[in-house]
Amino acid sequence: VLAAATAGAKTISVDDDLAECPHAEYTSIQEAINNATDGDTILVYCGTYRENVVVNKTLTLVGIGMPLIDGMRRGNTVKIEADNCDISGFRITNSSGDWRLAGIHVASSNNIIHNNTIFSNDGHGIGVYSGNNEIYTNTIRSNGWAGIGIYAGGNKIHSNDIQNNGYGLRLFKAGGNVIHSNVIKNNGYGFYLYASSNNIIHSNIISSN
Repeated sequence: VLAAATAGAKTISVDDDLAECPHAEYTSIQEAINNATDGDTILVYCGTYRENVVVNKTLTLVGIGMPLIDGMRRGNTVKIEADNCDISGFRITNSSGDWRLAGIHVASSNNIIHNNTIFSNDGHGIGVYSGNNEIYTNTIRSNGWAGIGIYAGGNKIHSNDIQNNGYGLRLFKAGGNVIHSNVIKNNGYGFYLYASSNNIIHSNIISSN
């Protein structure tokens, strides 16, 4: 079954103004997701996408030229509901402000989030509400709550640049995470743990918070 699903996977293109990719199938990220199937790859070309994206299928989303997703301060900017997604190459901004909201809200497991710039969200930069995700090499700055807020266990958080947020990294009732090699500077709180046990935390630079 898995082999058949992989063989049928396709690549879908999105371009907001059809300038970079005139033959793109869609001008909206959400429209592309709605018409995709599990296992597909969505290439999103440079531009500004003012929408609240819900990833409810197992997809790979790749930004070409760092496209901007602007949530317009209407809830989460991007919410990942399906397992096994891969999100990379985006600038993500303007979630509304609440500890349950984020630039990227992770509500599922076994996802990979990497090489994004996540900034100026009123909620978290990334809010992790489910386990066994990997988050690395993101630039996360100037978010109202935490750069990364973690509310579940078994996640791997490494090699991120986390600066100028309310909290740098915030763990709340979250155990068994591995957190290493992050730069956590100039935040209100650098590293905050509440009722969170058995985490492995090493090789981070935590200063000027």
